[in-house]
Amino acid sequence: MSFTNLALPATCGSAPARIEPMYSAVMHFARDISSQPYARLCRWRRRLGLACAAALMAVSALPDCAADTLARIASMHRIVIGYRHSGPPFSFSVNGKVMGYAIDICQEIVEDMARRLDLGHIQIDYKAVDTATRFILVNNGSIDMECATTTNTAARRRQAEFSYPFFFTTTNFVSRKDAGLDSIADLAGHTVAATSGTSDLDQLNSVNKARNLHILVVLRRTHGEAFRMVETGQASAFVMDHSILAGLVANSRNPGDYVISRETFSEPEPYGIVMPAGDIALKNAVDQALRRLFASHEIDRLYTKWFMQPIPPYGRNLNLPMSSTLRDWIASPREYLN
Repeated sequence: MSFTNLALPATCGSAPARIEPMYSAVMHFARDISSQPYARLCRWRRRLGLACAAALMAVSALPDCAADTLARIASMHRIVIGYRHSGPPFSFSVNGKVMGYAIDICQEIVEDMARRLDLGHIQIDYKAVDTATRFILVNNGSIDMECATTTNTAARRRQAEFSYPFFFTTTNFVSRKDAGLDSIADLAGHTVAATSGTSDLDQLNSVNKARNLHILVVLRRTHGEAFRMVETGQASAFVMDHSILAGLVANSRNPGDYVISRETFSEPEPYGIVMPAGDIALKNAVDQALRRLFASHEIDRLYTKWFMQPIPPYGRNLNLPMSSTLRDWIASPREYLN
């Protein structure tokens, strides 16, 4: 058998990109071995064994190509959607009822699936996720997709599939008005809260190091827990997506006590619906449903409902008009690959 003639096995979706480095390492060792005298083979054998084991582990970690989520949804007439307990106005629950802008969008997508698959009805079950569990649960089959506030980044596209963008936001911080914190530089030496496993945390750490601000960063598992640190005075500020901060402030007891920074940690970044890595059939179905939703202008009604009108649980209005960036992507839906 010739090692140099081995071919990379066909895999689904974006999986090849994740196993290519391992495959290349094995082929490198194989080609070197084929050119070595017998006396050196023993010394190379262990190295080749380790490389092969690593490659096999990478392949075993890939999603099962035969596991067609869309076919399972069709056969069971059931889909499991991941949501957040405290992510208003996108994905949250009030008295046990799951709701929000992202949830409404996903409900529209499920209805579109039911029509396209001629199912009549698909039951939606909801499962709470957070920033630490979302990718694990979507890839191990616990949820079929996450409808919340997950930012589409290059690193995350290696972990899961993302839909067309349905919202754009920047990273800002919220603080109490009486703290007098107007800029990122004002955070120097302060205790600042962040949610673990978020791109906002990465941006905060990067700025903190680059500017030598000596910020003490404290982590919480959910956005609600992090915001409560500012409410209770345990942290001077909370760094998070502007849209999420606006929702948390609006749903706080005294919204007038807080201010969201004008200075940002990032350029506008998109939220997308998260699906299992390599599940291209599901991704295509979701993207096509979004395309039809955007073309029907139903998205305008949903946006107005959650950002320009009073929302639960306290009936407060975020008064956050649709950005020109989002308007452009709705008019021309496409992949976000930045």
